[in-house]
Order: sequence, then structure tokens, then C-alpha cells
Amino acid sequence: MADRFDAAFVIADLEAGGAQRAMLRAVDGLRARGWRIAVVTLADPSSDFYRLPNGVRRESIGGVAASGNFIVGLLRNVARAWALRQALRRIGAPVALSFVTQTNILLLTAGVGLDMRLVVSERNDPRKQALGGVWRRLRDLLYPRASAVTANSQGAVETLAADIRGIAPVLLPNPPPATVETPCAAARPDVILNVGRLHRQKGQDTLVEAFAAIAPRHLDVRLVVAGEGGERKMLEAQARQLGIADRVDFPGAVSDIEAFYRRGPIFAFPSRHEGTPNALLEAMAFGLACVASNCSPGMAATIADGQDGMLVPPDDPAALAAALNRLLDDEALRTRIAAAALDTARQRTRTSDIEAWERVLGLV
Repeated sequence: MADRFDAAFVIADLEAGGAQRAMLRAVDGLRARGWRIAVVTLADPSSDFYRLPNGVRRESIGGVAASGNFIVGLLRNVARAWALRQALRRIGAPVALSFVTQTNILLLTAGVGLDMRLVVSERNDPRKQALGGVWRRLRDLLYPRASAVTANSQGAVETLAADIRGIAPVLLPNPPPATVETPCAAARPDVILNVGRLHRQKGQDTLVEAFAAIAPRHLDVRLVVAGEGGERKMLEAQARQLGIADRVDFPGAVSDIEAFYRRGPIFAFPSRHEGTPNALLEAMAFGLACVASNCSPGMAATIADGQDGMLVPPDDPAALAAALNRLLDDEALRTRIAAAALDTARQRTRTSDIEAWERVLGLV
């Protein structure tokens, strides 16, 4: 008897990234509730950073490559859509959910005429996300044909509703990470952590500049930035130019992320735009005292400024440095914010956001 699946998830790859982490948590949460999930990736396993849980079927359809010109890109996308259509037929699930704009467009193209629900999810702030003219026109044309359009922050839901006629987006929160028993911020403050793709969106250049400002005052504190990306060489050069290269570590993508967060006690997240960031949710779940940029509606929905974290303006190294100084200098403040962050994370876990995934997928 052929395998029967309740839903198929479609994503470009299993490389290190927030959408991938959100998908994996959703897979785990839905499987824990008895649902069978298959995963379709464009990339083959050679590029994987994350591993799927045992027992999860994975189909790789190929097709992740830069296109030299419009015609080549068009032909490749036609081939991708056809390969995805065949994969969806083989899996036979009644619903498919895709992640991130270009893959969403691919799913809606591949799924034309198939007897299944097609759900798309935005995992970033659409107000600030760079999207070429052709992709934007395809998004506006195809999203109204989806069974459901979702986003991971209320601000993104409202932006999509205003930008695209004929859709009624719904909130699909990132599944919350598991929480620890004791806040990690109880540790002595000798490190400031950051997790994220090394990309201009993530604002690590702002963080390096802010750290250079506070480094002479806190001689025992290091900055550790976990992640990979195209900005690595620029960030390393910036640290050398500012004279702090010997106190800034770039360990790359971290496989044991739990051990990384346990290094605590302070987490800095200075992005220029976000949806609802997994890394920030994880840091709060580990009881770290967090400073984040108030760059998008999803950030203000994640942190209550001065209560379970601190918010600063984006692209403002001086404001970020001032907030980090406060946390480093004031143990009582650091401990209070960390405990509140952990409590907020526990509240999210208790509300079981996986139920929202079940509803949007039509699982009953």
C-alpha cells in the first residue's frame, strides 16, 4: 500500500535559515499530533544544513541555480514547475504549503488544475523585502488564486492585504521553540551573541560598530556572530578596521544551536527588516536578555520594550551600544528582562501555535 500523506511542504532548500527552522518546527509539531508530512525541496541534499526527522519523506526536484538571462530563467522555472507538479502528484497529499515568495509563485504555477489546497506563506516583512518587477507582478497575479495566503506577523498580514487585491491573508505564527528551565542570563556577562545569515538585512555591521563603541569599557566581553553569508568578508574587514578583530568571532553556521544560546547572557538582533525572527524567539526561549531593532511590526509584536527585551531604532549603532551598556552594567535589569523573556516564550508554547498550522492546512 502506498504511503499516505496529509500535507506537503515546499521549500527551496534545507540550508541554514529562518524559514527552514520554522518549517522543521512545524513538521515536528504536526507529526507529534499524528499528521504525516512530506517535504519537497528544489535543492538536493548536498546543500543541506538541517536534517529532516526520521520517517519524513523528502523529494528533491532540482533547479536551484542562477539564471544568466530572462529566457534561461523562464525555461528553468517552467522546468521547476513541471517537476514540482509531478512530485505533488506522487505524494498525493490534499494540501501543499510553500515558504517564501518565489517558491510560493512556483507552487501556485505547478498546482494549476490539481485537486488540492495550495497555501502560501510569507516569512519576512513584505514592505521592505526586495522583489524584482516580474516577481512582484507574478505575486500579485497568482496570490489571489491560492487557497490561503499567510504571513508570520500581523504587520505583514496587513501589508499584504493592502498591496494585493482579492486576498484575505491570515496570521501563521512561527512555531515557538522549546524553553529552558532557568534563564541563561544568570551567567556572567562575558559574551554578546547574534545569530543570522550574514546579510545586510540582518544588520550585523551595525552590531560590530556598536560593539566597537562599548569594547573599551567592557574588556572581558566578546562578540560572537553565528551564521554564514555574503557579508562575512566585509564584516571581518570592518572589525579589523575598528581594532576589535581579536574580540569578534564568526564561527559560521552553528549545528548545536542550543549550546550556542547557553553561552549567553545577552543577545543582540539589529536587523533592518524582519517578519517574526526565529533567532529572537529562540534567544528568548533560552532566557537571554535581548536587544533588537524595532525595524518591522513583527519585532514589536515579539518584544515588549523594557519588559521582556529592549527595542532600539534600526541603523543606529549609538542606540544599540547604549542598550548593550545598560544590560552589561545592570545585573538587576539584565536578570529581570531575561526572566520576563523566558516567561513570554513559555506563554507562546502554551498557546500551541501548531493549531494555527492545522487550521490553515485544513487538517481536522
